Amino acid sequence: MSESSKYSINLKSIGLDKEQFVWTLDDDFFAGLDQELISRGSVRVTLRVIKTSGNFRLLFDVEGQVTVPCDRCLEPMQQPVKGAHELSAVLGETYQDDGDVITVPDETGIVNLAWNLYEIVALLIPIAHVHPEGQCNTDMAQLLSRHTAQGQTDHRWDALKALKSPDQ
Repeated sequence: MSESSKYSINLKSIGLDKEQFVWTLDDDFFAGLDQELISRGSVRVTLRVIKTSGNFRLLFDVEGQVTVPCDRCLEPMQQPVKGAHELSAVLGETYQDDGDVITVPDETGIVNLAWNLYEIVALLIPIAHVHPEGQCNTDMAQLLSRHTAQGQTDHRWDALKALKSPDQ
């Protein structure tokens, strides 16, 4: 069984009751995808599938941590992720993913959720991810400090500031 096929479910086999799937997204999962944001991770995903009159509600609960580059020093850092996400799935002619609704071919009824799982985890990562103060790579922090104007103003903006009316 390929790594990606572990994350396939057969919607046609889902009964009227809820069905639950549990996966742990590990280093092999993230390495097997064509992406550069997450280098490693250990994320537990619980998926509850609820069948309702021809539609399927896919309710994801996600918790764990991933390794991403620090925005400040570019060294790897651990970033906790936790949250919930919901998708809908329907059976239809051909596969189509419109963001929140996935159309799954009726002839097979099988949907592979590997890329959806990655996207859900990636959306839980904060926009800015930096090490706590004092934990960045010291060489990079010193280099940044030398090249960052601290307390200095850029005099190129002085002419524009002078154009402001005095009552602003």
